[in-house]
Amino acid sequence: LNFTGTGAGVSGSAPSALVVGLGVNNSVCSALQFPRSVTVGQQFSASIVVANTGTRTWKSFSANPSQPHRLGSQDPLDNQMWGLGRVEMSPATVAPGHSATFTFNATAPQAPGSYMFSWRMLQEFVEWFGPKCADTITVTAVPAPPTVDLQVNPWNDRSFPPGTAVWLQWITTGNPT
Repeated sequence: LNFTGTGAGVSGSAPSALVVGLGVNNSVCSALQFPRSVTVGQQFSASIVVANTGTRTWKSFSANPSQPHRLGSQDPLDNQMWGLGRVEMSPATVAPGHSATFTFNATAPQAPGSYMFSWRMLQEFVEWFGPKCADTITVTAVPAPPTVDLQVNPWNDRSFPPGTAVWLQWITTGNPT
């Protein structure tokens, strides 16, 4: 910021940089751990590690209830696709140069398909910041249970006296697992 001029007793130039506030929020995603394939409605555990690369210390809800730092859902912004839209930060503070690990349970969508599991840091009521932590999860349909057709042989009479040995044969159709 430079200015020159006179008036009201002011002349000269301002400092070349002006720092306002408590620092800058910034982050980088350093690790993603979650299954890349789940079935519809399946609950699973996810862990996302985010490094504080800014100059502002991140504060959790317990340390700053009015403007906490959190992990928020993306693609689309603030969605509830995975059963939640925000993940609380577990340490009370994360200083610049340190990392926060967000471990949480998510629930897969109810329709099969390919979905972005996408999250980004934010300071509530202030800003979203840093790149997204994202990768694709494939959601598959729950396999149909196998059907079993029991046939009794060689008798046509389907009632047997106690102690009678019978031979059973079954044929599995559909998914045999």
